[in-house]
Amino acid sequence: MDQQRDVKRITLDFHYNDENKETFSFLRGIQRVVSLLLYYLCMRQKLDNLTSSNESVIVQNNRTQRKLNSFQLIIIGLGGIIGSAKHVSRDNYYPLFPKNQGAFASFGVTGMLHGATVVFFAYMGFDAVSTAAKDSEDPKTTTKTGILGSLAISVLIYIPVIVILVGIVPYQQLSVPYSLAFAANYIGMKWLAIAITVGALCSTASALLTQLIAQPRIFVVMATDGFLPQFFKNEKLATCMTGSLLSILNSILPVNVLSEISAVGTIITIIFVHLAVIIMRRLFPTNDDLPPQFRRTFKIWGGDSKPTLIHMAIWTGLGILIYFVFGIRYSKLRKRHPLPKLRET
Repeated sequence: MDQQRDVKRITLDFHYNDENKETFSFLRGIQRVVSLLLYYLCMRQKLDNLTSSNESVIVQNNRTQRKLNSFQLIIIGLGGIIGSAKHVSRDNYYPLFPKNQGAFASFGVTGMLHGATVVFFAYMGFDAVSTAAKDSEDPKTTTKTGILGSLAISVLIYIPVIVILVGIVPYQQLSVPYSLAFAANYIGMKWLAIAITVGALCSTASALLTQLIAQPRIFVVMATDGFLPQFFKNEKLATCMTGSLLSILNSILPVNVLSEISAVGTIITIIFVHLAVIIMRRLFPTNDDLPPQFRRTFKIWGGDSKPTLIHMAIWTGLGILIYFVFGIRYSKLRKRHPLPKLRET
């Protein structure tokens, strides 16, 4: 009975109902403050990135020590969660595949597909390292090592933490945007919840810096190849546009919507890249410029919520429209290498 009362008390602390309208309103106020903070961080990082590419990398290196302090807070928090394995209950792992609750993406098969699509967000950003390849020594080696090494470390951290997280807290109560802090508070470790929250907020600036360096460079390369108007070749202008757009979106859209749009957008990008690889191997089978490993790839695309699919369709359609209206006419690569005829099978 005491445990049931504790679960009910903790649930009331994190979910809206008629008994805690004031608390819910207070949390909504905090969410608005965080949105404004994200707007400020985006604008600040945008201004920092208005320097040249090499100077931006120097700025990032100079901030490494401060970001490591935030990373250490997160490691402490993750270590605390892993160290709390004694609070794991085997009953929380059953049923392993919960039945659908009668709605799309509410457990069941569609719920698992939706979860796979959203959790993909956790593995985003590693490829952003490749946009700084021209500023690194021996990019063919260091870039691959950096991407695969950081990805491997993250996977080794993600999986044990999630397994223990589900074992500590019943999965029905994990529908919150701060699940690690929720789990720490659930087992009475409020200091750990605070450490996790502070570390996550401090590390947000580092993630913003990485993205605001990567995206403008992608625009510059696309403009150089003729897929975007030439004014995108100005890296400062591309940085201003990227930072302004991110600032506006972060200040007006909920975090869950942003995460789903980002994850699905990345999946769409990977799908088109994979299709391009297949087409290139078909059209240029003897091209010596392509490495032998550049042969085939495959990606499983899960399901997502209806609003996210609508956003995905809009942005994907917009990208296709820009290509067929502008990019296909001015593509320098297309002019240099006209498409050959397909080989007969």
